[in-house]
Amino acid sequence: MDAEAVKRDPKTETQRELLSSLPEQREQWVDRLRFQPARQATVASQDGRVVSLRTMTIPPYTATALQVEQIRRESLARYGIPYAEAERNVRETLGADGKESISDRIVPSYEVVAV
Repeated sequence: MDAEAVKRDPKTETQRELLSSLPEQREQWVDRLRFQPARQATVASQDGRVVSLRTMTIPPYTATALQVEQIRRESLARYGIPYAEAERNVRETLGADGKESISDRIVPSYEVVAV
């Protein structure tokens, strides 16, 4: 933000420029972030640099619900692990003492389906 940001140049020789207030500049900055065009993102890196990214346009989604379900099942068969093994992995990762079930604390966002 710039404390001397000019909002409007003087219209006559006796006028001074109109400065933009810091709250007004902040509101403009917030609006630029809130109302970005589709497929655009503003990202700040750890070193403070800010860049604007734009993603590619992708074609419309054409898969049917049946095709999506088929891919989900194939992925589950190829990459999935049994629920008990996943629960054990989570318990080991969290360092749980094994007294309470992980499923008591974590509810999957989908129904577990046998293939």
